[in-house]
Amino acid sequence: MKRQQRMRMNLPRKRRKRKGERQITFGRYSTKDPLTGAMNREAFHDFLPLHTNKRIYGGQQVTVCFMDLDGLKGINDTHGHLAGDRALSLMATLVKEEIRSQDMFFRYGGDEFLLFFTGMGREEAFKIWQRVIRRINLYNQQPEEWGKFSVSVGFATGLVEEPPCLWQLIHQADREMYRQKRAGKSVCEPTE
Repeated sequence: MKRQQRMRMNLPRKRRKRKGERQITFGRYSTKDPLTGAMNREAFHDFLPLHTNKRIYGGQQVTVCFMDLDGLKGINDTHGHLAGDRALSLMATLVKEEIRSQDMFFRYGGDEFLLFFTGMGREEAFKIWQRVIRRINLYNQQPEEWGKFSVSVGFATGLVEEPPCLWQLIHQADREMYRQKRAGKSVCEPTE
């Protein structure tokens, strides 16, 4: 009986320590996609209402870039999912190394990513995107075993107002990205 009492007495202390350790780990990974290092979709849903706060961002331009890694299914089917994971990770790294610290980069799902250029119009955002294109082209000169890769993108620009406005911009950028993908264009200038 005494042993059981000692175990009960120690149990809450051990649980608290483990719970605290888990909370730290969970807090660190809850906003980042572990594969790509981009913020995840949950972080995006937390970001959206904050980003549309009129007192902070009201009247500022925002450019949304919707991007899709082309041919991921083919990489996965031909070279395996580890190669596909490396392609996703590489693409995200190339983007993160070229964007500004205030730009918000999210893995939206699968091979799709969202990039928010706050306080920046379409032309300025595309200048930053040109640096990403140069990095992808440089990589494609000596690609890994899965070969060269490309990214289809769509851009949309508007003023920060209410969440519906940002959702409309995301939808416009998504539609543009699919138009480019169907037209066989990738990492190219956005259409007007």
